[in-house]
Amino acid sequence: MDDEGVFRIPGAPVDAVFIDPPALLSSGYVDFALESSTYYARNVRNHEREQCIGEKRKRKKKKAVLNPKEVLAQQRHQEAREILLESHKAFMSNEPAQAKLKEMVKLKTSNAKVEDNSDFIALSQTFQAPLYDITLSSQGKCVPLFNNLVEASSSAEEVASSAGSDFLLPKNSRFLMTDFSEIHRLIPDSPSTGYNLIIIDPPWENKSVHRRSIYPTLPNKYLLSLPLQQLVHSSGALIGLWITNREKLHQFVEKELFPAWKLIPVGVWYWLKITDAGTMVSELDLNHHKPYECLLVASTLMQDHNDVPHRRVAITVPGQHSRKPPLGVLLADFAPKPVRALELFAREMNANWTSWGNEPLRFQGKSYFVERVPEDLTLSGNDTV
Repeated sequence: MDDEGVFRIPGAPVDAVFIDPPALLSSGYVDFALESSTYYARNVRNHEREQCIGEKRKRKKKKAVLNPKEVLAQQRHQEAREILLESHKAFMSNEPAQAKLKEMVKLKTSNAKVEDNSDFIALSQTFQAPLYDITLSSQGKCVPLFNNLVEASSSAEEVASSAGSDFLLPKNSRFLMTDFSEIHRLIPDSPSTGYNLIIIDPPWENKSVHRRSIYPTLPNKYLLSLPLQQLVHSSGALIGLWITNREKLHQFVEKELFPAWKLIPVGVWYWLKITDAGTMVSELDLNHHKPYECLLVASTLMQDHNDVPHRRVAITVPGQHSRKPPLGVLLADFAPKPVRALELFAREMNANWTSWGNEPLRFQGKSYFVERVPEDLTLSGNDTV
């Protein structure tokens, strides 16, 4: 294990790690830790497997001829297939990782209840939105909640109150809660104070998400106007973009979005999702509900990035719907130093990061955390970046 919550998997064809996100995220707090049973709030074994069984039953006869997009999607999948299979095989035979998985499964069975009544998206759309504020306990002051850069303490987590709920902000973190039209508030005064590591998790257009009203989606064309080059540091930046497996989105990113943002592709990192038993959440070759997602890694400058793994596999049990594992913390190892990190469309916060979106406090409610017992306090020495 290199860092708290990160286990290296030897024997894989590429750099592979097993991640315990609650442990990794908890290193950004002193008196509290992320509660595993609230992070893993859904039963992955049943939920994901039932979807796949249903798909098998509904599966139509395979088409004799694939259309061009299907051919490209199949080629892209084949590039990842062997890497994922062999990495998963190495994970299943790794005793420390298997022991940690069993420990995680035990921790998530406590069925802790989360009181999460704050709908910041709805609040931001009311006429009272400018009147909402957030109280920072250690600083003893109230500041505007929306359209305002809120900064936490640099030495410990900040307990904050807003809209009738309490939240925990990790140490040395900042957040800006706005809609897309106000993202310009993030642009630094000088390129020398820009960000050299940016993780982007867009709410991609998705019929299923829209139909179930899980979260608001954003038309792809809006991303073209995101002022990425105005956000980055003058010496360049590493960019990580989360993307689904839809070939249409891959084509959009490769042909339109990256050129518009002036990005140079560096590599692809895979998030391989597993069940409590360690098996993949679905068969690897299903046309839909594939057991992995991709983080596309790119650079803003034409420069040598040989130190960044061109392919990497991160294995973990999924948390709540749309909640990504903190791969940005791992990518920080390869960003210029000192790291100035930013997450766009964030739904939770990391220590030493700036988080922007219309609900960066989504998973920061105090009920997602548990107070540390004295023997756990040694975990606080591992800062995330």
